[in-house]
Amino acid sequence: MSDNEKIDIANAHVIRKILKDISLGKYPVRVWQNIETTHKFTDGYVIGYRGTEAKMVVKAGKGEKFFFEKSKETFFHSTYKDLIFKSRILNGDLYELVLAKPIIVKIDELRENTRKNFGLNTYQTVTLIMKEGQELKVNVLDVSEDGMCILLAKRYFQLFSEHQVFEVSKSTLPQIVGKLACVKNMAQVDKVLTSENVFRIGFEFVDRVEE
Repeated sequence: MSDNEKIDIANAHVIRKILKDISLGKYPVRVWQNIETTHKFTDGYVIGYRGTEAKMVVKAGKGEKFFFEKSKETFFHSTYKDLIFKSRILNGDLYELVLAKPIIVKIDELRENTRKNFGLNTYQTVTLIMKEGQELKVNVLDVSEDGMCILLAKRYFQLFSEHQVFEVSKSTLPQIVGKLACVKNMAQVDKVLTSENVFRIGFEFVDRVEE
């Protein structure tokens, strides 16, 4: 593992993408339990991620076997962003494990998930589906892989509250169309930055709940 500073990722949407990338890229993983005392580990690969079931499948590498106890915490390391996390064994045998999706993962702070800031005079827009199907078009202040921030007038600010979830129906940023956005923070923009009475709302992109 590298000496780079690690950050904790708890956003379910981002964790889901990381696990998908590891699976599709066939990145190797190292699995262990109580390595400090046993010094035993098994190398393998993530061969599948079932997002709707919050499960992933790890297969032992050639000549490797899983000798793990289902009741104990199981730890994983991948060369993908020097990822490390712990999970629970749900099922499996000597050659394949079915695991619960981790609640939190640690990765190198590589700054790949860069937030793009468009400024107060932004021309980027997003259309949100409001209550009863109405749509509201607003300006996007910034966006990243795991969230966005919008600008809007006071009369629209009152339509939002923390933890509300809205769907993005249209946008000048095609990568966020169809995403679900949950309100995380709300504030007025500093009047030193703008003479108008403008408010900002920060959103986190969240997974769609399967019916």
